[in-house]
Amino acid sequence: MKTTSHIPTSTTRRTRYTLPSNKTFEPTNVTSEAIRSIPFPDCEQTRIHAFPSQRKTSYLIGVHRLSNPAKEDGRFVIRNLNESGSHNFSGDSLQCVKKIASDMGIRQLVTQEKLPLFKGNDLPALISAGFKPIDESITLRVPFTLFARRATRIAKALAKKNKIPPGYKVVPIKEVSNTAMKILHESGMMDDYDFRNKFKGDSLKSFSQDHCLSVLFMGEMVGIILVAKHTEIKTYEILIRWVEKNFRGSWVNAVLINEAVRQGLEIDIDFLCFNANSERHQETLHLAKNAGAEIIAKSRRYSITLNS
Repeated sequence: MKTTSHIPTSTTRRTRYTLPSNKTFEPTNVTSEAIRSIPFPDCEQTRIHAFPSQRKTSYLIGVHRLSNPAKEDGRFVIRNLNESGSHNFSGDSLQCVKKIASDMGIRQLVTQEKLPLFKGNDLPALISAGFKPIDESITLRVPFTLFARRATRIAKALAKKNKIPPGYKVVPIKEVSNTAMKILHESGMMDDYDFRNKFKGDSLKSFSQDHCLSVLFMGEMVGIILVAKHTEIKTYEILIRWVEKNFRGSWVNAVLINEAVRQGLEIDIDFLCFNANSERHQETLHLAKNAGAEIIAKSRRYSITLNS
């Protein structure tokens, strides 16, 4: 069970974990802040282990078995507790992750977060441990006002050509959060516990609820856009954009983006940042390119099939 502490002092996990190769990790001190950085719910399906690796870097491992999986049935994160560490993965820590997940009965284990490529390549430790890259994303940054002008122009052009039907409604996500959470979970775009964390504000990239929207048409939800506002760097980040499959490539995408950026114009924002899949989001990539977007990162999630 996930253990958390609301006292801002050090917490020690009295856990020893033995790997298949007979290596044992000793207990290590973990702050309550570090434990709260693990995004998984506090339940029997969550395991947290802390240890120093052979490289003298302390790690915190979180593994979660999904109770209602849409696709994969397991997620994991590794936090580097030593700020001087190069990155969060080592061969030892990944072997420990696999052993914990296998003992929990997880068959398909996937990284919780998309991980930046290392010098343009997959992280060697992940590949060596048998993980395969999936779901690559490109992170783009574009001047906000330029993107907003182009998005508005496209929406107006569609409306002028009667390509946007009457009767649709734009509704704040906080009014339809349960429906949106179910849709995103079933589509595999965002796990339900991750949605709850971001909705409540218990996440690094929590939703800016005043700017997260959904589009309803003929009584059905056909579009969702979720954003985070990073005030300190004056950046508006699109976290998730979902369009119902029968409406993809239609007016729904234009309305979603136009409404989101229209609200963003009301606050002090310099840049728009978002992730796009090079295969699925050609329309958005084209719009961003014409607005002067630059690629600032490429990231992937990684998956492995475990033996029972």
